[in-house]
Amino acid sequence: MRGSLAATQTRIGLLLRQLYVEGDAEPVAVLLGARSLDAVLEGVDGLERAVRRNRALIARAHRQARALRLRLAQVRRAQAELRRTQRLAAIATSRLQAVTAGRRATVLALRRRATAAHVAAQTQAARRAAARVAPPSARPSTEAPAPAATPVPLASGATRTLVVDAVAYHLAGRTSSGLPVGVGVVAVDPNVIPLGTRLFVPGYGTAVAADTGASIRGAIIDLWMPSTTAARAWGRRTVTITVYG
Repeated sequence: MRGSLAATQTRIGLLLRQLYVEGDAEPVAVLLGARSLDAVLEGVDGLERAVRRNRALIARAHRQARALRLRLAQVRRAQAELRRTQRLAAIATSRLQAVTAGRRATVLALRRRATAAHVAAQTQAARRAAARVAPPSARPSTEAPAPAATPVPLASGATRTLVVDAVAYHLAGRTSSGLPVGVGVVAVDPNVIPLGTRLFVPGYGTAVAADTGASIRGAIIDLWMPSTTAARAWGRRTVTITVYG
């Protein structure tokens, strides 16, 4: 629109100059920049069309600018929401890690307690089983092996004596006969000492043959100890045991 106005002004200036120089010009041509009324009307129509086009372009530009501002506002809101979600996710992750660590510690503590209780229960059950099968004059040892134990006299039901290698160990579990391991439970070679046989082991006490093992062949017995320290202290010894029928 501004370009059309400037062009019109330039043309009027040229016509006025021509009127001044030549001294003979049409008034319509001087005033309206055209040599006929039809040309004037056509020029006015052209100007109106140009104005309408320019107004339409301006209106469309304004609409596009408003739409762009709305889109930018939406993007800013989305960015703010994303930052808030990231902060919440970081907080939730930190809390979850803390809860997981606490639960893991609780599970480990419960597992240790359950293991200790299970070992204690197995030890008590082994002691009760050994007490049930021990001879009347002897009781299963509940302490670490004593260095100076006295064997039960043969008159109490002993049938024979046997020289064996006694090996100490400390492991949790159950025996091949179904009894839980414990003090007084001895592993033997059934071909030498039948399962269920009552024994007296010097330095260990009364016991019962209630377990077997792949490495126990011949005159060898395994003695269960209440701790690894006690098992290491005993080690491997050659002793003369009393076997009851």
